[in-house]
Amino acid sequence: MRNLALVALCLFAAGCAPKVIKPQAPFVESEYAAYRGSGTGTIEGQGFLRQDGGGVVTCAGSEVWAAPATAYTREMTGIFEAGWNPIVGGLAVIDNPNQGRLFREGIERETQCDAQGNFVFRNLPAGQWIVSTAVTWRVGYDAQGGYVRQETALADGQTVRVLLTR
Repeated sequence: MRNLALVALCLFAAGCAPKVIKPQAPFVESEYAAYRGSGTGTIEGQGFLRQDGGGVVTCAGSEVWAAPATAYTREMTGIFEAGWNPIVGGLAVIDNPNQGRLFREGIERETQCDAQGNFVFRNLPAGQWIVSTAVTWRVGYDAQGGYVRQETALADGQTVRVLLTR
């Protein structure tokens, strides 16, 4: 009986083992040089998703990220948007030694959505940016929604408005 319980536990653990994702795009240090420090650009916007029944859910309280639009960050934000997110649902573990590095070095920026799903990033350097956030809600015990993102160009002194939705 003890062996049967051990086998069942092993099978359960193997069936629920997370998928490990290793990004394919290289992290090219020189692509991030222009994004260090501050600038004069602003990205503002709103994050939301429409439910099947027509209700609108915003990103209220969720973090919003702005990251330089490189091949590496496009792949990483794509992984999150596709649902392979260890935060929502525990579906994957991302094998990536650079995860968190852009934030720690002040290149990737973070803010938070207000109650209406609005957000703003100020003092950004000019360049191509990927802005992303999570819009989630629960139906029973199931999490629904997901990550939304948009890429935008930002010039010095410019204010750009983005809508993060699908």
